[in-house]
Amino acid sequence: MRNGENHGWNVYEGFAEFSDRYRRKGEKYIPPVLSYRRRDGVSVTAGYVYRGKRNSSYYGAFIFADFESKRIWAMTQKDRKLVKVRQIGSCPEKPCSFGIDNNGELLVIGYEGTIYRLVLDDSVFE
Repeated sequence: MRNGENHGWNVYEGFAEFSDRYRRKGEKYIPPVLSYRRRDGVSVTAGYVYRGKRNSSYYGAFIFADFESKRIWAMTQKDRKLVKVRQIGSCPEKPCSFGIDNNGELLVIGYEGTIYRLVLDDSVFE
């Protein structure tokens, strides 16, 4: 921050303040709920809050991936505090995006162009 001022406008990389270069006046930047170590991955591919089957233990969990490690994660938070995070799978290709089908089920788009359906039926998010 310039001159030691803290206006709550920080841009973050993980929990660390990254730069004030891209700050926009009047906007407040909120720190993340989760950051993970390089050994777990290096590039988050954001996903969706799962809203498929209402009786699924994943319902309401945020599903995301890491591009480099190909790991797929689920997390929950309450009041901007991390409650739970678990690796729930991995993608055969580097995941570069997510999608949702007509039933609210998640699709993972691989870097090579393959679209994968994320099947959660036989697992429990504990």
